[in-house]
Amino acid sequence: MLPINEIIQGDCLEVMKRFPDNFFDSIVTDPPYEFGFMNKKWDSSGIAYNVEMWKECLRVLKPGGHLLSFGGSRTYHRMACAIEDAGFEIRDQVQWIYGSGFPKSQAIGKAIDSLKKNEWLNIGKALDKIERNDIIKVWKTKSNNVKLAENQSLKRATEAGISMQKKRFCSRGCSAKKQSRKVECSCGYCGLVFYRSPSHKHKNHYCSPECRSRDKTVTNPCDVCGKVITRPKSQSIYEHFYCSMRCQGMAKRKHGGQSQGRRSPEDLAWKAEVLKRGCYRCAVCDTDRNLEAHHIKSIEDFPELRHDTENGMCVCHECHYYGIHNGAPNYKHGRYSKK
Repeated sequence: MLPINEIIQGDCLEVMKRFPDNFFDSIVTDPPYEFGFMNKKWDSSGIAYNVEMWKECLRVLKPGGHLLSFGGSRTYHRMACAIEDAGFEIRDQVQWIYGSGFPKSQAIGKAIDSLKKNEWLNIGKALDKIERNDIIKVWKTKSNNVKLAENQSLKRATEAGISMQKKRFCSRGCSAKKQSRKVECSCGYCGLVFYRSPSHKHKNHYCSPECRSRDKTVTNPCDVCGKVITRPKSQSIYEHFYCSMRCQGMAKRKHGGQSQGRRSPEDLAWKAEVLKRGCYRCAVCDTDRNLEAHHIKSIEDFPELRHDTENGMCVCHECHYYGIHNGAPNYKHGRYSKK
């Protein structure tokens, strides 16, 4: 049995022969990646592709033991083939993905320099032989040729009646307005003048989303409480405006329209008083769950008794719906669910 934390230095093929079969529980190794890193010999020995070395690992490994081996991103597949050829079964792989580190690819500039090294040397030697005065003379000749070509093109344009004078502007804004194809538009709400592409020129255009929303909405006060509300223009055809369902129900009851249920503060206060007067117990079955307030005399026949607590009775939902109303939904006082 090996002592704990013992490091053995040597050739792995020679060292593993000292151990008997089925000796190790697992093997974790990091062989060379075979990149030829910086032209180092230790990274191009071919040991990671040696099938005999992996067979020796399989011999000293116990049955069911695992081998975890690190590999390079461009050469791990060859190492995996060698491990599989040695008799191992490839179960899975663990990838270490990172976005930084030492570049391990090929430097294109150095590769070109190495391929054309002799050619660049010949060019450098040829330039060394040229005298400085000859280089200046060639440069002056070339610049004079460029000026001559510009003068000739300007002369031909002048003869053809084309003005070659550059346009001048006081600012970049004026230059952009002159050279741009954008057309002038005015905001449909505030009247601000701005520029827009011809393809975006519609019937109604606005300078900002705020102007667009303001132009498509109307502001009116609530007919009941006077609260100022903002509605779309499509709703301006209605005669009345309400800020909430509560105000709408109160207005409909005021104008004699269809009842919207017991939503007004008076109805809620009447219900609370009736439940309190009945000690929060059903007058029929004496339960204290799902309690409701029932008008003893119909408010259609006696509208003046709508908020009279003497005209109220505390009952549960089952007795109210199935007992008093015989299972018929009373839509004027609210909506009842079926059993």
